[in-house]
Amino acid sequence: TAVGPVRTAFVESHDLDMDCANQLVTFLSERQVEAFMQTSDGSSEEVFTQIGDDLKNYPLYILVTGKATQEFVTKRENRARTAAVSARTPILIGKYESGDDAAIDMSRLKIMTALKRPKPIPVEAMFQTPAERKP
Repeated sequence: TAVGPVRTAFVESHDLDMDCANQLVTFLSERQVEAFMQTSDGSSEEVFTQIGDDLKNYPLYILVTGKATQEFVTKRENRARTAAVSARTPILIGKYESGDDAAIDMSRLKIMTALKRPKPIPVEAMFQTPAERKP
């Protein structure tokens, strides 16, 4: 079982939620969390085949939602879970709800699945400023 704070994340969104996803990636990078961002319009099956390999490199997958349809969100959640199980990847799968304001907040992140990882304590440090983190 992988333990410890999350220091890398895979952030995905529909093109409609790209602005919020970009803000989240910037927020995380300011807190020394390496984040890879991928967006799509939801129609590309090519993205589905690559995700298993991508998830092996990240202990956290965050799907940014808000303007995308529920069908897109459900399909992405299921695909990430299936890819992680197939790859036997220790990972947290979360959903981040975008909002009208630009404030990035831990309360918007809901951990949906914890595969071989503790839930959800390791992600809390991502939302702290460097000064708030304990060495």
